[in-house]
Amino acid sequence: MGKNNVLKVERKELKYLVNEYHKHYLLSALSSTLNTDKHNGEFGYKVRGLYFDSIYNEDFFSKVNGEKVRKKIRLRIYGTNDENVKLEIKRKININQRKDTLIISKEDAKKIINCDYSALTHYNDPLANELYNIMTSRLYKPVVMVEYDRLAFYHETHDIRVTLDFNIRKSETDFDLFGENPAIEPIFKYPYTVLEVKHGAYIYKWLTDLISNCNCVQKSISKYCMSRSLFEEFFV
Repeated sequence: MGKNNVLKVERKELKYLVNEYHKHYLLSALSSTLNTDKHNGEFGYKVRGLYFDSIYNEDFFSKVNGEKVRKKIRLRIYGTNDENVKLEIKRKININQRKDTLIISKEDAKKIINCDYSALTHYNDPLANELYNIMTSRLYKPVVMVEYDRLAFYHETHDIRVTLDFNIRKSETDFDLFGENPAIEPIFKYPYTVLEVKHGAYIYKWLTDLISNCNCVQKSISKYCMSRSLFEEFFV
């Protein structure tokens, strides 16, 4: 498989944690100012990701230790019947983000879940080689599955994408990415929503003003880290 199976996206990314009241305010404001993602439907669409980390949890600790350069690796699907699966490596340098995605088959995704990374050798692309080398040399394994509902909005001419992720739940024991009823639990005690604003070189001031109306503070939020029991242990 060749380069048609690879996607590359570079953006800046801002994240906020908002309460239920401000979530509904943002839904109303974003619906009237931006285009609505065609997959939203009435209640949003489901995203499920399985995150991997090294035997020493290097990616987790690079995040919670505040390192400026860090990464995370995950499998991502939008439905349990998906035949194509995204294997992604997401790199962050402060607010700058680069996400490289390798589209793989469902069968190869199942092999990777079982730590059989030889499945990546079937893909004729440097990204597949890089992922294979990282995941084998650093002894990567699945550590947490995260699922949430998403409502997304975008600007038709500028590279601006705004998402609201809610009902965030996780499992650190059930790694069946394609399971219909995984054993998952909420990560928040209260119904918080993660607001993500992704953009290129330019972002409208009216959009940042709209967000500032929620009195929310930009945070370095990671659904991956917050979904791990290590996160609570680290800050006790």
